[in-house]
Amino acid sequence: MLPSFQHVLFHQLTFTENWNLHPWDNDHYSKELKDSILQTGIIHPPYLLRQPDKSFEVISGRKRLIIADRYFKSRKAGCFILPENFTAESTLDLVLTDQSCLPLSLAEKARFIEIAARYMTKEEIVEKFADRLEIRESTSATDEMLELLSLDLTIIEEIHRG
Repeated sequence: MLPSFQHVLFHQLTFTENWNLHPWDNDHYSKELKDSILQTGIIHPPYLLRQPDKSFEVISGRKRLIIADRYFKSRKAGCFILPENFTAESTLDLVLTDQSCLPLSLAEKARFIEIAARYMTKEEIVEKFADRLEIRESTSATDEMLELLSLDLTIIEEIHRG
């Protein structure tokens, strides 16, 4: 089933770390992103996953929604809504695609692998995502990437910033 588009009230949003590729950088956003959204609105709508309780889990577009919530007079934003039965593999693909406008940092790649490992084997991660993540096609590459996330948060943030 394809995503539908609808306006969602901000109070219906659930911000979790389940799909977030940069949890160390949650509430920080660039002045450029803020200015762009305030000038033209959200051009690239966020993706949300419909929950059984009628709330919506944010899959992508966290910072866009935070900015819109803080600065828009309207209490809602236009978003793509994924159905409750949207598969984890499809959600992973969407998360990676949504982030493709900028190259992923090494820390974001590691975080993606960490999230994917909840739903897939390392072999499946390598088979389906190694090319797009630009990592070696071996499970040892995924292990090495995951080791990065065991470092001190300050180091992870610096790795993320390049």
